[in-house]
Amino acid sequence: MLRDAFLPNLLIFAVGMAAAWGYLRTGRTLRGTLLLVGLWVLADVALLARFAYQGGEDLFFLALCAMQAYALSEFLLFTYGRIARRGARHRQLRESLFRVAIVHFLRDELEQAQAVYRRLVRRDPWDLDAAVHLATVLARRGRSRAARAWFRSARSLDREGRYAELLQEELRRFAARRVVRGA
Repeated sequence: MLRDAFLPNLLIFAVGMAAAWGYLRTGRTLRGTLLLVGLWVLADVALLARFAYQGGEDLFFLALCAMQAYALSEFLLFTYGRIARRGARHRQLRESLFRVAIVHFLRDELEQAQAVYRRLVRRDPWDLDAAVHLATVLARRGRSRAARAWFRSARSLDREGRYAELLQEELRRFAARRVVRGA
């Protein structure tokens, strides 16, 4: 049975760790960190239930199944997300939605622009341009806490430094506003 086989479980754990590492390297640090910690905790619970507790077979089986499901599902989600964003159909849809969002933004239809940018970010969590624009729209709508969070998220996605100065300046402005309010 799979629950007694060490090598397949180790392989599933390694696949989950590869997904966590992939998330961390591509700027999705929160998701990668949660996956990393979650897999280690579930593996530890399974090992403790198996070897430290008398009659912990149910807990062992539950923790092992949870670890396997979490690792495999996150690996599949990461792989699908990274492959799907390269497809021609995805790029065409992204470009058309991005144009629509820009038009809404330029017409000062911020609520509609925010909805389209959120859709873009939901479809492709690695879309740096959409994350920066979403943060800008949120800032213009007066939702500074959400805007600051999106600017931080965009900073972690910006591995090439395309928006480094803009993001640094926007985050500096938010920090200055906090100091003024706190004084």
